[in-house]
Amino acid sequence: MERNRIALKTGVFVAVALITFLRAAPYFLHPTMQAEDGSWLFAFYYNHQNLAAIGHFFAGYICLLPQLVAFISGKFPQEIVPYIYAAFALLFNAFTFSLFSWERFRGVIESDGIRAGVCVLMALFPIGSVFLLSSTMYTFWNALVILILLSLAEVPGSRAGKVLQGFFMIILIWSNPISVLCVPIFAWRTWQALDRDDQVLHMMMIIACLIYQWLGVVHDEPSARTIGQWAYLWAAFLLERIVFETFVDVYTRLWFRDIQWVWFMWTTSAALLLGMAAAILICWFKKVRLPYLFLVSCFFIVLVSIVGIIVGRSAGTWGTIQNVEISQRYFYVQRFFFLLSLMVLVIHFLQRYPLGKFRVVAISGLVLYLLAVNVERMHLYSHLHKDDREFALFMQELRDSPKGKEIIFFRPGAGFTIRVNKR
Repeated sequence: MERNRIALKTGVFVAVALITFLRAAPYFLHPTMQAEDGSWLFAFYYNHQNLAAIGHFFAGYICLLPQLVAFISGKFPQEIVPYIYAAFALLFNAFTFSLFSWERFRGVIESDGIRAGVCVLMALFPIGSVFLLSSTMYTFWNALVILILLSLAEVPGSRAGKVLQGFFMIILIWSNPISVLCVPIFAWRTWQALDRDDQVLHMMMIIACLIYQWLGVVHDEPSARTIGQWAYLWAAFLLERIVFETFVDVYTRLWFRDIQWVWFMWTTSAALLLGMAAAILICWFKKVRLPYLFLVSCFFIVLVSIVGIIVGRSAGTWGTIQNVEISQRYFYVQRFFFLLSLMVLVIHFLQRYPLGKFRVVAISGLVLYLLAVNVERMHLYSHLHKDDREFALFMQELRDSPKGKEIIFFRPGAGFTIRVNKR
């Protein structure tokens, strides 16, 4: 039985990894350290190999997991560093989407096979971008997803398992400044736990969150807005960017805006959310045990979006409604938990009310939809800047230049240019 469970989890991991690879294959085959992978991680850790560099602050906070990967990668020949970055991002993304298949989530869905299917189905939904799949720096978004999932999962039975999970979760906490939002979840788990070791584990997570915030995070003062403006902006994020854009392409959403059909997007998204809420209430009135996943998902969907609005200087500088590829990451965590909650709710419904002869029609419709939406969103998983040849020349110059020479690789984008001194 144990061998079967391990085989199932391994199979899900491999399947998700294969989906991830096929979705952004050019970047994994010819990685060029796009975005902050090159300009921040590689540029800094190429010239800073002391242990203290692991605690370096980027943009005001520590991203411990990406920085550990970059620090260790700096010990290898520079030619293979881009491949290490891309491989780690691929494997970490596969781990994120396959984690729900672990038996520790049987409290949400009891069947291991159904949870495995949910993981693969989640991976087939293109809710991110090429950076979220193939960038080591952007793995801090998946780190937050894993942290939230582990905060809901059953705690390991052995003390060694608790210690290992504790260390891993501290690394995750210290990789994303939004991890402070997990404090209420850890506090609730501490109060609920009957085992003293479990209480200690969750209390340590609270302390880790608070220390991380105390060390310093960038806090930009938001410009003044009326309550109505804030409410409209948050509603637009929720109904358009999180719910509606989970199922359609970003350009389709912008097309609806161009033809003045914002009302359609808001109405359909609100109807779906109200339907989910009604289903949850029906289950509650019928005294059906509901997973805490729904409550926690709502908590993070709301608060992560609010934090994004607060941090932004204005509606035009942070992941706005009109932004396209560059803002995908700001809605990734919310889309992940919205989609997971929706799937769990549908599965609980189907277990009570099977589709019967309509099952083939439903499955066929889902397959056709996934094919269409993946084709439609292929532009999100292609090179935004096709500079493989220029990047290869940069790496060659870095290898052949004399010690101490500054090598600059100009790349369009805010802060994406790579500057290093030959060591």
